[in-house]
Amino acid sequence: MNEIEVTDPPEVALAEQDPVEHKLLLAYVDSLHDLPPAKQFLGGFTMGFRSIKFLWKHPNLWKNVAIPAAINFILFMVMAATLLFNVGDIVGWIWTKPDDWLVVLWWVVLIIFVPLMLLISYVSTIIFGGVVASPFNETLSGKTEKIVRGQLIATDGSLKGNAVGAARGVFTAAVTASCYAACMIPVFLISVIPVAGSVVGGILGATVSSFFLAVEYTDHPLERRLYRWRDKIKMVWDNKPLTFGFGLGTSMLLWVPFLNFLTMPIAVIGGTTVGLSLNHRKEQLASQPPALEAEPAVEESVTDALPS
Repeated sequence: MNEIEVTDPPEVALAEQDPVEHKLLLAYVDSLHDLPPAKQFLGGFTMGFRSIKFLWKHPNLWKNVAIPAAINFILFMVMAATLLFNVGDIVGWIWTKPDDWLVVLWWVVLIIFVPLMLLISYVSTIIFGGVVASPFNETLSGKTEKIVRGQLIATDGSLKGNAVGAARGVFTAAVTASCYAACMIPVFLISVIPVAGSVVGGILGATVSSFFLAVEYTDHPLERRLYRWRDKIKMVWDNKPLTFGFGLGTSMLLWVPFLNFLTMPIAVIGGTTVGLSLNHRKEQLASQPPALEAEPAVEESVTDALPS
């Protein structure tokens, strides 16, 4: 697909003034692919914090952060308030409050459910909020790509093309959110098992959330390159150390007070960079010639070499 040079003045001016700095984030992610899995995971984990630094250095992006952050804040407050105010009913629906000494254990389960409800609120806000904020996140992702690559991949700029692209983005975000919700149902049921279930459910929940956060926020640059949804899933899965690290690191930002409301735009910046790197890696592997299989060496014994 043909690419066009950026003509957006703020991004171009920034790239011309600092031709190295604006590409450092993408170069960093590209360098992770050849490292051991543990270092890939750690590099992906730090992407959220690196994206904060990137956003701070590019104030021209700040105006594109306001609406996703507001959507993030409103959705979280509504979801968290709903779940926390009804946490007793939720636990009671799963386990009727006993009248004997087991009521102590019931209260323990209730206490455990409070942070679980907050976790569900946080992650659900980022996943489902991506559906509502998809058009705004796409704009932020596009401007991020212009900065880290110096150019943006060519797309159909017509009204119809923009409408189709927006519809595809919203549809993809909705599918991802639906799959995440479906996968979290068994995790939630496991979590209600006293003691062991909370631990296992917490680990499974973090794993599932990490995967779908990576799918959701690497989507924008891959969608611009018209990847199919199952190909995006495969790409994220094939690069598990990097993408799961990115997803887990992003989810950790949800627990930082005040910063958690900026998690969505931060995730867009980090996910865009990771998605671009995944695409770059795929192109690199596709351009490499297939390895030739070495022909088995034919060894002649000394006796075979002697005349009969």
